[in-house]
Amino acid sequence: MNKPVLALTMGDAAGIGPEITVKALARKDLRASSRLLAIGDRAILEDALRFAPPGSGLSFSEPADPEDPSRPSVPGTVPLLQPCSALEGIRPGVLSPEGGRGAVAYVRAAVDLARRGLADGI
Repeated sequence: MNKPVLALTMGDAAGIGPEITVKALARKDLRASSRLLAIGDRAILEDALRFAPPGSGLSFSEPADPEDPSRPSVPGTVPLLQPCSALEGIRPGVLSPEGGRGAVAYVRAAVDLARRGLADGI
């Protein structure tokens, strides 16, 4: 069975998006039924791993191949695509232009993958 590729964008780094993204990516049923791809800021999503349920085993790696970003470079991990430079100075609960620009970049990257047939859903 060829599993669909789902691209999950983390949203605004200052909001609850990183926490929700990590909790969704940690769901074993979702991981069993889909090939998952996280799109967002590596440092912020790795920090949000503290919200993953204990024993989830969720971790991130680089995509193995730019032409197939849903394949992780480390088996058993979720590939993480960071389409723009790392976000700096983000404070939880405080909106910023940089956080907004990042959120837009993540959605644009996911849409691009879907248009190219590399993601089946966002």
